[in-house]
Amino acid sequence: MVRLAALAGRRPDPPDLGTATLLEQALADVETLERTQREPRGELDRHAKGADDPPSMVSALVDLAERLDELRGHDLATGPESPADLVGWVADQLTLMLREGEVEPLDDSGDLVPERHQVVGVRPTAEPGLPGTIAETVRPGYQWRGLVLRPQQVLAYVEEPAR
Repeated sequence: MVRLAALAGRRPDPPDLGTATLLEQALADVETLERTQREPRGELDRHAKGADDPPSMVSALVDLAERLDELRGHDLATGPESPADLVGWVADQLTLMLREGEVEPLDDSGDLVPERHQVVGVRPTAEPGLPGTIAETVRPGYQWRGLVLRPQQVLAYVEEPAR
């Protein structure tokens, strides 16, 4: 199974919030997901007929998948039934669910497209042709049927200041 991080490309390490805090956040996301699953069947049926917006559970799944993927990098107990194994399994299952729901990660390279990319930092360069392009992905974006759910957060090349 392919990890969400592998789909998303290189990302910086998450802030060290502690395993307990990350686990609490993941559990809160599970509760949110459970609430969205109790929505009236009509909303899900509306989406099955090709409406323009994804079901509300898609955003909850994206957040949960990302938090669980962050937990993988923490020093958890090891063993055949360790918390790390469980987190890995859940993250893999959520990745598959997102794919089945037609949610795809955005991990573009090349030119910046404001509708798809959010610039969160810059990287100066003297190389012609690079300013205005993506230098690095900080956080992947997600799209559903071509609709951007969350833009890809990137570092963008800018022209190096004259000295």
